[in-house]
Amino acid sequence: MLCCKGVSKTFPSPQGDVEALRQVDLCAEAGEFVCLIGPSGCGKTTLLRLIAGLIPPTTGQILCPTENGNSPIRTSLVFQEGGLFPWMTVLDNVAFGLEMLGVPRPLRKKQAMDFLAQVGLEAFLHHFPYQLSAGMRQRAALARSFVTGAPVLLMDEPFASLDTQMHWILEEELLRIWREHRKTVVYVTHDVDEALRLGDRLLVLTARPGRICYEYTVPQEYRRSAVGKNETWKQEVRQEIWQLIRREVERSLARS
Repeated sequence: MLCCKGVSKTFPSPQGDVEALRQVDLCAEAGEFVCLIGPSGCGKTTLLRLIAGLIPPTTGQILCPTENGNSPIRTSLVFQEGGLFPWMTVLDNVAFGLEMLGVPRPLRKKQAMDFLAQVGLEAFLHHFPYQLSAGMRQRAALARSFVTGAPVLLMDEPFASLDTQMHWILEEELLRIWREHRKTVVYVTHDVDEALRLGDRLLVLTARPGRICYEYTVPQEYRRSAVGKNETWKQEVRQEIWQLIRREVERSLARS
């Protein structure tokens, strides 16, 4: 389980402090797939960075409650461009997190190769990122995010730069691996339809400073339905969410 309680983040700047997030409360159950959506600049990426421990919150707490109290949160983070190290082979990129955890080289190579086989890259172990297509690089990034065994997966618009066909293919790849390993996922997207296809729950953030203003739980019978199927149920929800986001964008523009 992942819990953010009263999380706020303010960045100092020469022009004055910038409040990115204000009093965000978010809880995700173990194995839940939560999608974050909202206007550009509302703090979605900042929230992922806070959960990942890359930056500290200004106020509030980020916890992983257990039976024995709160434990440190182990996360994997996938960016829009994958974030592969250009000087490393695909195999070494995927094994890098295991190396940081102190896993012996023979074991980490085997585990990395197993996950690369799951995403169809077993023939590209010794290629470098520049030798791969954008879709293949994101597959390698998916393998790297799952191989460490971190229970929380943070994804920041991981497929946004891909063409529509490859986007859908990698959505299916992600869901296939997620079903097997059941990590808790916090997934940032600008696409309401993508959020409805992937998520158990959708959380909508306001314009900056971001706070959660709307929550929608996808009906069990429609979760992870095939692309293009069961479109009727989405129409009302899609319209409601877009109207919320539109109002927030207009509010943001009126302040600028």
